[in-house]
Amino acid sequence: MTLQDKRVEFVLKMVSEHYLKSIEDIINSHSKSTKRIFALKFAIYYLYEVFGFTFSELKMIFKRDKSLLSRSTKERSEEH
Repeated sequence: MTLQDKRVEFVLKMVSEHYLKSIEDIINSHSKSTKRIFALKFAIYYLYEVFGFTFSELKMIFKRDKSLLSRSTKERSEEH
């Protein structure tokens, strides 16, 4: 397991526990629930801002297009 893998695992586990959503649900579900969307956006933001993941790396992890990833990082940074 690489350091990047450990970082992804850490963030997803932290977000999963905080939002009470399974990692599987956060990544693979297309549910519009507010909790799941916040969990997804927070995980994306944290990996991008804190650990410096690129949009290409995030696209492979979350299976989402770059426009959603970009919006997620901008929305979270505007809240802070």
